[in-house]
Amino acid sequence: MDTTARAELNMGTIVRHCCEVKADKRYQLADWRLRPLTDEMVGYARGDTHHLLYVYDRLKQQLAAGSAASMARDNVTKAGPNTRSIFSST
Repeated sequence: MDTTARAELNMGTIVRHCCEVKADKRYQLADWRLRPLTDEMVGYARGDTHHLLYVYDRLKQQLAAGSAASMARDNVTKAGPNTRSIFSST
């Protein structure tokens, strides 16, 4: 993901990055407590979850490929010198 995607990390951005699909977010802020749900809301919910397993698999592969190590190094660097010394011995 580029720096723009990281700065704006949300489901829409992740789906756009992994699946090259622009997620429909028009019902994102709808009151989902109301029943019965409209047909449009049901369709939105179905579409909103359609790509989740694929996104999960893609992110899991990226983490396994070394992104996790890179993210951990970045977090340790931000955490300060005491944390860095703990991790530098391994």
